[in-house]
Amino acid sequence: MPTSLEITSAYAQIPVAAPAANYTAIRIQPDVTVHSRPQVQIGLVIDTSGSMDGQIRNQRKIDLVKAAATNVVNQLQDGDAICLIAFSDRVQILVPATVVGSDRTRLLNAIRNLRADGGTLMGDGIAAAQQQFYALPSQSAVRKIVVLTDGQTNDEDRCYQLAEQTQIPLMLGGIGDDYNGRLLNEMARSARGIAEYIDRAESVGDFFKEVLVTVQSTVLTNAVLVMDFRQRFRPKRIHAVAPELKSYDFVPVTPTSRHTEVQLGDIQRDGATLLIEYVYEGGAGFASEFQVATLTLRYDQPPNTGLETRSDDFTIQLADTTSFPPMNPQVKQYVDHAAVETAQTQLLHAAQAGDMAGATQRLNTLQQSLERVGADPNFIQQTVSTMRLQLKDTGTTT
Repeated sequence: MPTSLEITSAYAQIPVAAPAANYTAIRIQPDVTVHSRPQVQIGLVIDTSGSMDGQIRNQRKIDLVKAAATNVVNQLQDGDAICLIAFSDRVQILVPATVVGSDRTRLLNAIRNLRADGGTLMGDGIAAAQQQFYALPSQSAVRKIVVLTDGQTNDEDRCYQLAEQTQIPLMLGGIGDDYNGRLLNEMARSARGIAEYIDRAESVGDFFKEVLVTVQSTVLTNAVLVMDFRQRFRPKRIHAVAPELKSYDFVPVTPTSRHTEVQLGDIQRDGATLLIEYVYEGGAGFASEFQVATLTLRYDQPPNTGLETRSDDFTIQLADTTSFPPMNPQVKQYVDHAAVETAQTQLLHAAQAGDMAGATQRLNTLQQSLERVGADPNFIQQTVSTMRLQLKDTGTTT
């Protein structure tokens, strides 16, 4: 079955006579009939600054990272590629981009010899990994840059810039209670990746397992959702609600330019679901079915490139009514989860503005909202713990 776009509206119809808001869920279902596994290319970027000599529950951070990195190398298949970068107040290219074979002694020895010492320039480490990928063919590969750090760095502005410009998703593991959650989460958002908080020794291995599962289950790369909105309709917010919760930036449409797009990055074999909140501005004049937008998903599916899937099914029924019908239950759940993501953004903005009391109250409300929508208890615990650390970090900075 080819890659498809399945579109579900929150409301079957909305009033034609007055402006109104609506939500539409877009399910991206990849074609999983392609049997060849693409090459995996990983840039492994490890913080070896002095702070990595600290401990998590009586185990040194650097020792935990070495054990997990060794596991990654051992699980790569012959023909995959990897580079190993260490950064402190200088960058060391311990193993340049190389194709993995049966003899991995050089890689394993380089990991074994990692030592924690010096300051932190994370941006230089990420930039060095990006450079290494130029030596590798990209057309038939799934690429990730994996960073293990406590996030305390002397070049935050450079890190933000690199995350915004990278073509390779970043997977960031923040280690220990003193990690810079604000920096890592914003970098992950910009770089179409993930940021995980690692507060327990065993979580280092869990993070690397997630990296491997993510890479090995990726079937679409460089995905972009292109949207051309019709007059009287405009997008307000766009969220990913599955497999993870995050929001996307996009260029607003205008009366003369109805085109916008969202950079989705990689999509795994289970697919992804987006939630588009859009506004009907009124003025249609009569009740009928109207097209809201045309959608085009552009993507690569290694070894194939330059593919696309188009849909004209993003429509809404404008009706001679003053009320809304019941909301689709599945889309309602997506709306609730998207509201949680919006609350996360708002509480961080409050903290950055110096309103720590208001931010803390928003966090308490966020936890209650997660419980109300039936989120997984482990997800709630991790989300709230991470946000408390972000508030602590933001409050200190403020």
